[in-house]
Amino acid sequence: MFYKTIKQDVSFELSEKKSKFICNIFTIDSIYKAEKRILEIKKKYNDARHNVFAYIVQEKKYKKFSDDGEPQGTAGKPILYILEKNELSNVCCVITRYFGGILLGVGGLIRAYSGACMGAIDKSGVILMKECYVISILSSYNFYNIIINISENYSCDISDRQFTDKVLFNISIVKEETDKFIYNIVNLSNNMIEYKILGSIFLNL
Repeated sequence: MFYKTIKQDVSFELSEKKSKFICNIFTIDSIYKAEKRILEIKKKYNDARHNVFAYIVQEKKYKKFSDDGEPQGTAGKPILYILEKNELSNVCCVITRYFGGILLGVGGLIRAYSGACMGAIDKSGVILMKECYVISILSSYNFYNIIINISENYSCDISDRQFTDKVLFNISIVKEETDKFIYNIVNLSNNMIEYKILGSIFLNL
């Protein structure tokens, strides 16, 4: 399993007929965090006429948008469309509008909100998050280099190493490669290591 999201939180500004659109786009992993970030932006720009948003949460396949006072279908929905078009998940986009005194019309609003969202995505960049298993491996020092060398041939990340009378590794490895990885380390260590799958996590590997 995998999903795409933005590489980093960014802010992007676009002007259209004297109206200013400030797009803040964030990575999130829950509805709670999305709503929290939206409230933070509304508080920061509390003098703005509109704080439009859209977000998608990967885990619950949940999506939400709001026009926040703009004509229906001209703001939140176009933002959500851009997120979906780019196949993004676990992302929240909030666009603050300061009205410049000139009406943009339905088409103008859609273009402005869509353009601000696309600009923020381009500025941030997109990454692929892959589902990984987190594996705890307990080994004698004799097999330390073997485990390291095998790990270099897989899409994995060694997040922790603890050295006592033995070596304890925490290794995150792409789900589809896990069985082969375990087979190799068990086989090359003559079945002298202990391992346990602790759970799963999404990583950009």
